[in-house]
Amino acid sequence: MNKLYVSINKLPPLFIVLFCVVSLFIFAFLIVCSAEASGADKNVSGLEFMSQSPFCTISRDYSERLISEEKQMACNRYFDEKFFAPWSQDKPVGGVDLLLWGFRAFSRRKVFGENRQPRSREWFGVQHDNASIESFGTLNRKAISVEEADLRVFPTQDPLFYSFDEPGEGYPFDYLQNSTVQPGEPLFVSHISKDGMWAFVNASTASGWMDIRRLAWISEAQIEEWKKHSLCVVVKDNVPLLDSEGVFYALSKVGTILPISRDRTLADCYEVLIAIRGSGGNALFRSVSLDKKAAVAKPFPMTKWNAAFIASQFIGESYGWGGLNLKRDCSATTRDFFTVFGIWLPRNSKAQGQIGQKIDVQNLSVCLKEKRIKEEGIPFRTLATMPGHVMLYIGEYYGMPVFLHNVWRFRFLEEGKEYSHIVGRAVITPLNPRIKSEKGELIETRIGERVSHFVILGDK
Repeated sequence: MNKLYVSINKLPPLFIVLFCVVSLFIFAFLIVCSAEASGADKNVSGLEFMSQSPFCTISRDYSERLISEEKQMACNRYFDEKFFAPWSQDKPVGGVDLLLWGFRAFSRRKVFGENRQPRSREWFGVQHDNASIESFGTLNRKAISVEEADLRVFPTQDPLFYSFDEPGEGYPFDYLQNSTVQPGEPLFVSHISKDGMWAFVNASTASGWMDIRRLAWISEAQIEEWKKHSLCVVVKDNVPLLDSEGVFYALSKVGTILPISRDRTLADCYEVLIAIRGSGGNALFRSVSLDKKAAVAKPFPMTKWNAAFIASQFIGESYGWGGLNLKRDCSATTRDFFTVFGIWLPRNSKAQGQIGQKIDVQNLSVCLKEKRIKEEGIPFRTLATMPGHVMLYIGEYYGMPVFLHNVWRFRFLEEGKEYSHIVGRAVITPLNPRIKSEKGELIETRIGERVSHFVILGDK
């Protein structure tokens, strides 16, 4: 021990400092890689032993780019074009069919309310009347979201469920929950509901009925003012937007985009613009501060470390179908992940599987799919898609390809009968996680079998 003490003290001071820094980094990295998601699931093979830290899938040069700067900036320009598209509209997209599809889809089958009682014909009639279909496309006004908000299929907060007795149905699958918008999103309003409480809006990724109190009318001059600034994007969840006096305006999540009015370098924060609802529902701009630990200039450089950091923000988040309860489902998770890096994704899993560079694997075994993703997939840029679900490939864990996804349940067959194991949160799993039966046997979930394509993003 004394010899070691003497030998270290004979080393140059700079070497000692570097040695300490590297040692602390390695120690911290090992802690991160040993971390499990809160409430690790001992019944799912993969969650029982697998680290729930995306940092454990990266190695070597952590600053290495996963996409060139040139490509990323091209993607970001396309992203901004799509994001601001509602402010370039002069009529609603999709036509009246976009307004009516829910009535056609749900009025034909038995559906239920929150009290588990069937929805009546009268209830559907009330919703149809309030939708004021004859007014579709008569207002055609531009707006901006002033806080986080739901987009609903009907102009109501009433939920609509399929039979609670069917596997995988009931809560949280409220089929009137279409999507959500974040504070500061461009909107185009087709018309207002008969009761005046709801606006039918086109947002950049989805359409639906929005509580009118959560939007404000915006003028062309205000749009130009908003768009002339550089943009920042929030990189941590549930960041409150507060003014200098501590007044709360809205809650921001990973992927919220706001214009930078001032870069306060010495204070290590951005002053950003938010919109509030003023007199007559017209937009007023306010300035709030965002710590640079919570927001970065958009797009965030897509390096290995940055990708792992953003992915880590989703781990353990509760499942929220269509953004229910301001949570995420599988496709909202992937969309918000790529938003930070300026890479555009549509809202639902089916649409996400139809863009990018597609690798068809639907006729391959699970083993061959794993081999293919390891050979051709790019970590943090590749989706695994299947009917009704999407996952983000984040690299290898001890040679095994692993995926980040927010999943409600794993389905499996036991003695010819289908069962469900509820996960209900964002997790990292192998391609084909297995479930422990009551007898202690491991049963395949068959997720891997259902994967039909891998999709590589970021080449647009």
